Amino acid sequence: MSRDGFGDQIERVVGPVWASESRKDRMREELAAHLAASYEEERAQLGDERAAAERALQRLGEAGALTRSLQESVPWLERVLHARLLPHHRFEAWGRRRRGEPLPRYAARITIWMTAIIAAADLLMLPAIAAVRDRPMDWRVTLAWGTAQLVVIAVGGFVSPFLCEGMVRALQSGRSRRYQAALFAGLSSLFVMALVLGFVLIVTVGSPHGQVFRQSDWLVLLAMGLLAPIAVTAAAQDTISWRRRQDRSGLTELSQ
Repeated sequence: MSRDGFGDQIERVVGPVWASESRKDRMREELAAHLAASYEEERAQLGDERAAAERALQRLGEAGALTRSLQESVPWLERVLHARLLPHHRFEAWGRRRRGEPLPRYAARITIWMTAIIAAADLLMLPAIAAVRDRPMDWRVTLAWGTAQLVVIAVGGFVSPFLCEGMVRALQSGRSRRYQAALFAGLSSLFVMALVLGFVLIVTVGSPHGQVFRQSDWLVLLAMGLLAPIAVTAAAQDTISWRRRQDRSGLTELSQ
């Protein structure tokens, strides 16, 4: 094994960690620096590059134990936000924008899949919920909630990639155009509040007795709006880190 194999080992350690791409990039950099230092020490002692690389990897430790240690260093909220129900490489391939894929096509693809998954889950869960209820289910209310849910998911799923891409470009444009990042943060906040408002209005119109805003509904609306800029900024930073890593992987493959 040579020093060129360090990248594969680092990815085996860092890849499964539930964390943002920016945090995982820092993990990769730290492991790469540690391996490089160990490699230079071993090569000076052994005088053989292959043996030095193998010793450096042995000093690094077992991949599974390192992954668990790195995972423990991630804040719990970040773990939850980046939890993966599918193997990480499959999830990323499905949820990420493909190289050269037009943005509208990517947004439509994600929207269709997300809406279909939620609709299928509702169709499976509703009969089970109705079966365990003590009283008959009000299907008009259920239909109103289901419709509002799917509308919000469809609209949010289609528009969110455009907001995220705008934030990505704003963050990459340098300090001279940081006002664009503030603009997209504000747009994301207004968009999320509009989604929540639309959800409540659809339920209100569709329910037989109607529903009105309570004070708590307005508090939820405000909280969602305030959290939206944080979410879109984190998603944009995650996308930037992911693309950098993909570009580095592509350059590595071309050089081999």
